[in-house]
Amino acid sequence: MLDDKVAALYAKFDAFLNEFAIDWTGIPCDSLVERDVSMKKRLVKETEDITILTRLITNTVRAVMAHTNKISALSTSLESGSIIYGDPEFDVKANYLDAEEGKLDVLVKPKDVEARGALRRSYIEKYTRNKDRYRRRLGERPFGNADKRSLKCYYRKNKEKGMKLYFCAHDILAYFSTLHQNTKLPFIVKMRFHPHQQLEFCSAILFFGWSRRGDKVYMREDE
Repeated sequence: MLDDKVAALYAKFDAFLNEFAIDWTGIPCDSLVERDVSMKKRLVKETEDITILTRLITNTVRAVMAHTNKISALSTSLESGSIIYGDPEFDVKANYLDAEEGKLDVLVKPKDVEARGALRRSYIEKYTRNKDRYRRRLGERPFGNADKRSLKCYYRKNKEKGMKLYFCAHDILAYFSTLHQNTKLPFIVKMRFHPHQQLEFCSAILFFGWSRRGDKVYMREDE
């Protein structure tokens, strides 16, 4: 995994690496759809709702999938003892059961509803005791980084696959960014996928130490 490769660069700092946040958002696509806006038909950019699992210390995306509120859908590869922060959308009994089974340290901000069941009450109490270490908002950084780096997805046939490649680009840039911080040398990275994947990464050009505005990755479906 790209996330593992970036985490390996941080291992020498003897820091706790397995701290994650889970979050979702709508990513704008290149395709247009018709929507009612102010009682008028307008063409607007289609969005793809996705959920990501982010490693906080490296700001890399561990897993990506279509929108879900099931933590287990993204956490199967995590080691026991890993910490996961989530917003109230993930305050679901099934998530707590999966956390118990996988021995994960899940800290979810509870919904503003009455607690029912001993398991959910125990996790609400856990959040109350530990809310000072709740860092879910740090999981939003990849969305901001992707926007700043002008990542574009034109993958129309399989948008979920396109979103995964979208954040592959993010992690590749994070990897070489970390290398740059260690070496202090400017570099150029060009990424291209094999044509059978119907996608290519092009113009991934990084000039660190000069202008971060040069970080760009474009993804185009090969019609």
